[in-house]
Amino acid sequence: MDDGVLDIVTEERGGIFTLILKGTVNITTSPRLRRAVLSAFEKGVQAVLLEITGVSQMDSSALATLVEGMQLAEQTHRHFALAGHMDEKIFHLLQITHLEDLFPLYPSLEQAMQTVSTPPHSQAREAD
Repeated sequence: MDDGVLDIVTEERGGIFTLILKGTVNITTSPRLRRAVLSAFEKGVQAVLLEITGVSQMDSSALATLVEGMQLAEQTHRHFALAGHMDEKIFHLLQITHLEDLFPLYPSLEQAMQTVSTPPHSQAREAD
């Protein structure tokens, strides 16, 4: 697969916005992912889920986009999570940057959707 190719398929259902990613998330493609994540939050959905099974590579710009999405979710008391099988190289990148515990990781998009189908009440209470 070309290093500069990222396909993003989006779907909104029941207040949950999913982005199904396929390809490489790097300095060339991460701005598209960032725009898609920010656009999803602007819609007012309660959760943004990234299905990452089809992602073959990520770089530091991809991590910055993921961190920004997580921070936005926390600031607005919403969910942001990664779902699907994560490539071993990508998980290693999360480990060496100490980000593996920052993002909720779900083995499947279905499991993530079930888990985030209710607002994160505990986060909302902590902010009060």
